[in-house]
Amino acid sequence: MKKLHLIYAAFILGSAIFWSGCSKNDNDNPDSDPKQEITMPKEAFQLQIVEAQFSQPLLQEEYDADLGGVPLKLVRAEDNTLVFYVPGTTALGTTTLHIPNLDVNTKFEVKESLLNGSEDVVLKPLFEDLSLIKSAITDEEYSAYLANTLTAFEEYYKSLSNDDKNQMALFYQVNESWFNEILNVNQPQGFTTLGVASTLVKTKKLLASVIIFAGSGYILALPGTGIEKSLVTVAGVTAGVLAWKYATELVNEINIVDRVVNQIQGNQITKTTFETQGISFTHNKAQNVHLYTGNRSVTASDQSNTAEGTGIFFDAYGRLTKATEKINNLIQFVNDHVFFANISKIPVHEIPDSAEIQSTALTTEDYKNLQFTVSDANVQLSDLAFENGAIRMKMTVKNPDTATGNSLKTTLNYTYQNEFSNTTGNMPIEIKLNKEGTFDLVGNWKLTIRINNNPPKIYNMEMDESGIWVIDQVQNPSADYQIEMRYNEGVIYLSFDGGEPYELEVNDVNDTVFETQGEDNDRGQIFYYYVKLERL
Repeated sequence: MKKLHLIYAAFILGSAIFWSGCSKNDNDNPDSDPKQEITMPKEAFQLQIVEAQFSQPLLQEEYDADLGGVPLKLVRAEDNTLVFYVPGTTALGTTTLHIPNLDVNTKFEVKESLLNGSEDVVLKPLFEDLSLIKSAITDEEYSAYLANTLTAFEEYYKSLSNDDKNQMALFYQVNESWFNEILNVNQPQGFTTLGVASTLVKTKKLLASVIIFAGSGYILALPGTGIEKSLVTVAGVTAGVLAWKYATELVNEINIVDRVVNQIQGNQITKTTFETQGISFTHNKAQNVHLYTGNRSVTASDQSNTAEGTGIFFDAYGRLTKATEKINNLIQFVNDHVFFANISKIPVHEIPDSAEIQSTALTTEDYKNLQFTVSDANVQLSDLAFENGAIRMKMTVKNPDTATGNSLKTTLNYTYQNEFSNTTGNMPIEIKLNKEGTFDLVGNWKLTIRINNNPPKIYNMEMDESGIWVIDQVQNPSADYQIEMRYNEGVIYLSFDGGEPYELEVNDVNDTVFETQGEDNDRGQIFYYYVKLERL
């Protein structure tokens, strides 16, 4: 909060305020409780918005005071900060600010405000800034709202007398720095960063703009003439539209990783899919695992999300909603006493309760945001690496003898964390121990053999309990082979006519597909081969 307060203080003070350190409470009554120290400028201009900081938290929203004997109202902007307005009728020279409820008396010098040029020349930058902002708002609802408000303000300005225009210009000139900050026109509109980093920058920018917008509500609540309130209103409304522009864009731009899965259906990740799919590993053998992220835009339930960027967004959104409510309540006064046309209240955008989840193949950036563990302490996860769009990992059962049967079932746990996401979950996994002789080769198989670029030879094969292979060549007839086959730890060793065996490695999660490829030498002739064995 201290950091945000400093931002607010820098925004709200005009360039004409000169700080001179702490001005002690002039009332040394030892019975005052709590005893406050006040920090404020030693001098200020007529019509200036002034900030005063206090050493103790302030308990009231507003405080009555008098400035040189004239009644005055101060409004709380932050826990330890009050803002007030120096009326244009305030006597020049040294004057005393007295706040009875805080037991504060402090002196400062009031200086005369003199217009630096004609009212049209002084106010020209304001109208240019308002026009620039109006052209930058693309949202149809907010664009129409701002256009109507600015049209009403322009018509109101044209109806003023020269003296009233002079007063408006003087108020703007004295507080020009504040107006520049609240309209945010000097802030860069583009972002040099990309992706999540860019969204985080924009989220922080939203928070800064909301703090400024909220300041207009405090200022609008201060006493002042209708002319001055009209200027604060149009600036506050414009600042509010700018803040809502960022907020509505970010609702769709923020990408939250809701879950991580290894199977998808179409382009949607469903809860059913997430709960029923698992991954099969072979003990002590590295393999590639393809994962997908389930992504969605921000929803109302993300308010409990502890990720940095999401926390900043909801902090800003809460402030923005509260400030908008405050401004909207004050707009009625403006409609009744200032403009000759009614201004609608600033539209409030609600964060949706739900969002569609879309699946995306895991990226290098996603992999950096992931951490994995295995629930079973008897399993060691190792050899983690991201390559060719998949995560390479190895599961090793530390003590296979303690496992019941030929496999061990457990869960692969994950944590995904970045600037906007903080999610955890797990996927069921089965680790095949594949002890010698435990894999059942009996059954029907399809064997595919390709040599060089020749057409493949395809066989339907059957192995019975006695181990005798029955071979039925179904494509590209040629001489049959005498085939021998055995299995060990995820590999089928397949030999033809008593030759050196080919090592076919498992290539699916259910141990139903084995394949190999490479280069071999037959009587001095180099040939390339591909062998695939599929259980039917």
